Amino acid sequence: MKKSTLALFAIVILLTGLTACLKEKKADVKNAVPTTAPIESYSQNKTEPGVFNNASPEYSDTEIITETTSRNINEQPVDSNVLNLRDSFVGEWHRTNTVKACSGTITIKNQKDNSFDFSFFGYYGTNSGMIDATADIINKNIAVLKYSPGNDKTTYANVEFELVENRLLVTLTDGNNNALGFGHNVFIEGEYIKSDPIYTDASIVDEIMPNDKIKERVRTLLGQDVYDQMIFVVEYGVRFQVDNLTYSGFLSGAGQGVDLHIVNDKIYCLGYGLDSNGLVYKFYTNDKDYHDKLPPFMPIDKPDNSLKIIYKEIE
Repeated sequence: MKKSTLALFAIVILLTGLTACLKEKKADVKNAVPTTAPIESYSQNKTEPGVFNNASPEYSDTEIITETTSRNINEQPVDSNVLNLRDSFVGEWHRTNTVKACSGTITIKNQKDNSFDFSFFGYYGTNSGMIDATADIINKNIAVLKYSPGNDKTTYANVEFELVENRLLVTLTDGNNNALGFGHNVFIEGEYIKSDPIYTDASIVDEIMPNDKIKERVRTLLGQDVYDQMIFVVEYGVRFQVDNLTYSGFLSGAGQGVDLHIVNDKIYCLGYGLDSNGLVYKFYTNDKDYHDKLPPFMPIDKPDNSLKIIYKEIE
């Protein structure tokens, strides 16, 4: 056999072996599972935002899990009657947009699908009232209390609780507050919020005595103890609208009232209340013209009652 023929035969054998080897290697690569490739390598062919093509975007394992979870949540059926219901009434609610004399608090707990327990404590002056009861939820944002004390069906109170955004609106729809066992003039109705309440008379002391000089003059005339007592009546009493007076009010339940008039440098203060002798009036002034009598703008309903006049000069 010639040398050239042997060489050609050897080349054919070598090429045949290399082809088999390459096929085996290709099969190994095809069956291999990547273990260290970065996640980014799986999403290189993602569709760019705003670009449309026919290729299906590839996702990383993390993105696939996130999308699947999101789809499962979004596909869950939602019952609109249960939405925002659970525990929505629960909390401590304070009556707002009222005067301090009529403060009140409703505490709601133990809310279930169709009811909740609540307690109310409120004031009218120093009169107070409280009740613990259970209201029935009739709508996702409305509950009602139908209450009658004992077996007396002629005395009752129907109360509605309505959630409106972040407020609780309480309305007496039928009956009266007396059925709830409250003190004189105490009521449950009103607008309630969970944050600090807003009192419409929060600045009443500054309203009737707008600067420190006036406050100090009134304090000097009355003395510290009587001044503090007057401030308490002003802040927590029920104000009356009386012409020609700077302030007129009464602290219900305590039997104390104040009429105050300040004009220029003159001060007139008539305080009244109950003591062991009945209703007693005390009139304080720095006006010499009234050192022994009441001014005509401060009449006494019962002139036969005890009256004491305190006159004091004030610089």
